[in-house]
Amino acid sequence: MTGQPAHVEHRTPVAEWITGGGWSVHPRDGASELQLDPLSTSQTEGMVVPGSLSWLRSSQGAHRVRVGLRLDPGERLIGFGERYDRLDQRGSHLDVRVFEPYKRQWGSTRTFLPIPFFISSHGWGVWVATSRRVWFDPGSTEPDRMWIEADLDPADPPVRLVLYIGNPNRSSPTFSNRPALPSPRPPGCSDPG
Repeated sequence: MTGQPAHVEHRTPVAEWITGGGWSVHPRDGASELQLDPLSTSQTEGMVVPGSLSWLRSSQGAHRVRVGLRLDPGERLIGFGERYDRLDQRGSHLDVRVFEPYKRQWGSTRTFLPIPFFISSHGWGVWVATSRRVWFDPGSTEPDRMWIEADLDPADPPVRLVLYIGNPNRSSPTFSNRPALPSPRPPGCSDPG
């Protein structure tokens, strides 16, 4: 049949969650950077819940990462971009990506201006340094855990979590003054330079 597109079958690779990998910690301009890596075995004590780091892996590599951070009773979590439903997002399930249309955000956790950054009332904050989709479960599934899950590029799976420790009046400006991430160029786009 001419004029008909050839049948193309799209298949998602078979993948499973595998616990493991590790992280390294690097001090950076008033913050600490955790580099999560499926091939690393280094793990240090801290806010990361032992055994919580896992990777959604297929034969093509790691597609997602999931990690749990400790939460204290009564700890409030503020941020995650423009949110109209409430200030303290503890107990929510947050999908940090742009949703269209943005007109009906009231009473919903969807947003048109998502930011993978939050501040805790206990003197710390986290920025997931990625332009990919991120999910947060701040104490909803497990009251003492903040679950963070992020999409990855199987060709380059490490992801950075930047931890800001101390007074939010200092960590917020530190976050706001960081250099912007370059947007990945879509396949097939030529170099403008």
